[in-house]
Formats: sequence, C-alpha cells, structure tokens
Amino acid sequence: MTEKTMAGTRRAASAGSQPARPKRVTLKQKRENERAGKIGQLTQTREELNRKLEEISRELERLVFPPMEGQILVHRQYGEGVVEEQNGAILTIRYSDTMRRQKLPAVLTGGTAYTDDSELMEICSRVEQLEKERITLESKLKLNWHGLDALLNPQPRTRRGR
Repeated sequence: MTEKTMAGTRRAASAGSQPARPKRVTLKQKRENERAGKIGQLTQTREELNRKLEEISRELERLVFPPMEGQILVHRQYGEGVVEEQNGAILTIRYSDTMRRQKLPAVLTGGTAYTDDSELMEICSRVEQLEKERITLESKLKLNWHGLDALLNPQPRTRRGR
C-alpha cells in the first residue's frame, strides 16, 4: 500500500468510530415540518368532525315524531289546543280563538307548550340536543377549514410601518 492509500484508510477507520454528526435543520425546514404537522392534525380533526356529523344525521333520521293529530297541547299564550294536522315536524293547532302552525321540537322544548305524552317530550328533547350538537360541530368544521386553508394557501407577509 502506498502512503496516500494508507492515510485514506486511517481516516475512514477513524471516521467510523466517531458518532455521526446530526444534520442541521434550517429554520425554513423546521417551519415546513411544523406546517406539515399542523396540516395533518387539522385534516385528522376534520375527518373526526365529519364522522360525528354523519352519526348525528343518522340518529336524526331514526328519530320520528309520533302521530299527534287529535292530541291536546297547552300553550302558554293561547291556552289549550288540539292538533288538527301534522306534516312531519310542523303542527297545525286549533286553539279556542285562533289556528297556529308550530314546529316541533321547539314548541315543546322551549317551554312554550306542554303535552302529557312523555315519549314525545323525550324525542323532542333528543332532537333539540342533536340539533345543538350539529350546529356546534358545523361551526368547528368551518373554523377547521379556515385554518387548513390558511396553511395550504399562505398569504405573503407584508411589512408594516413603511
């Protein structure tokens, strides 16, 4: 072996015994890694929110208001009334001096009217609860989309004060 080859072999052998230096991460790479992590978190959150919204929609479809025609409701303002017609969640109620259309579950859960039918009251309460959850989830989903959009389409920074 020549002197030059031996020196190269020694350097290679001594380099193998030292721990490898970690690669330096630039600030730009660090920010890009953080951005990718946030995008992943927001995407996962969005998928979970969509899954919960689908569950709520399925449960709302299963909940059906029982037939109420002929049932008596007591309204805070109009007094006692009889349900004349029901079209899904819309009731047409005849009170002593007027006829009103009112929507379930709001008329019963809002304290405006009352019925002795405990099954109907339970259904109305559950529908009301699910609707509130749906609205909350939709708001969170909208905020999630705004956050994701901001990360995917960053706006150029502008200097202030000049």
